Amino acid sequence: MGARNSTLSPGSSVNISNFVRLFIVSQTELPNILRELLLAKEPPAFLDGHIRNNTYLSNTLRAFELGVIATVRTKQYADFDVALMYKIIRNLNLVPPPTQDTEELYLRQLEDLVERETIMQSNISAVSNSVDELRQQNQINKDIEEWKFKDKKFVPTRASAYVASHLNKKSCVTLTGSPGWNHSVNVRNDKGVTPLYIACEKGYAEIVEELLESNADVNIGMEDEKHRLSPLSQATKMNHFDIVRKLLKKTPDVNFSGTDRYTALLFACQANSTEIARLLIINKADICARTNIGATALHLAVGNGNIEITQLLLKHNANYNSRIDAKEFICFK
Repeated sequence: MGARNSTLSPGSSVNISNFVRLFIVSQTELPNILRELLLAKEPPAFLDGHIRNNTYLSNTLRAFELGVIATVRTKQYADFDVALMYKIIRNLNLVPPPTQDTEELYLRQLEDLVERETIMQSNISAVSNSVDELRQQNQINKDIEEWKFKDKKFVPTRASAYVASHLNKKSCVTLTGSPGWNHSVNVRNDKGVTPLYIACEKGYAEIVEELLESNADVNIGMEDEKHRLSPLSQATKMNHFDIVRKLLKKTPDVNFSGTDRYTALLFACQANSTEIARLLIINKADICARTNIGATALHLAVGNGNIEITQLLLKHNANYNSRIDAKEFICFK
């Protein structure tokens, strides 16, 4: 078959997967097609005689191929592979050789097949996109109905109005929870913490003030398997002085301690937060409070080399003879 340029060039936009499919089909269907052709054109009973009369086949067929041919009367062409069947068909002239017209017809049919495959893939993709859009639209409609239902039960507060007004101005935490009367300010998110706790952690002083004015509970904190922290403890730990000052005006439990028995004052001494430590002591923080290994505020201040906090603690009668009960390492800042 002569060389011929066609539109099916390697640079064509036709998806190469189409040719992969054609190759797979040819591998699976070509043997069956060739066997049917041999049965129609070359009955098994005549094959041996025709081969003997064909000089080329008699001289070129190998021993294992002759062995397969010997079984044709009992098994017909079942054991013949593609190469052997093609060799017999070609050299016994069972089909006429291709002409220029048949080659062009074949190429046109192949191009039509590829075009139909491309159109089909495009249609399938369009249908798939339509189904996805429909699913997304249905989900959006469900979400909207759910929001409308929850919105009817929502009780607006000054805090919620303040948060909403700042959404387009600055970074703000998103809070979720069960709506209802008297629940909005102290609602907990999926991690079990309140808006006040999150605002204290993030340093949103203005939001903290609005929440406190809306009677947010200053003693509802965070608790998991490893930690228990109050809003005051977390604000102290994050060194948010202004927030600590606002919280103390609402008389929180200044000596709240977590699983490791750290109080806000102990956090302040560990973090070298001198002004926060001073503020906590003024608000009657327990100077003698000890961690779970017996460390006091004085131990932490001395370990950090903070002279100001050390003098402040000694001025308020901190016990300089107390000892740490365990040998665990204390992390100083």
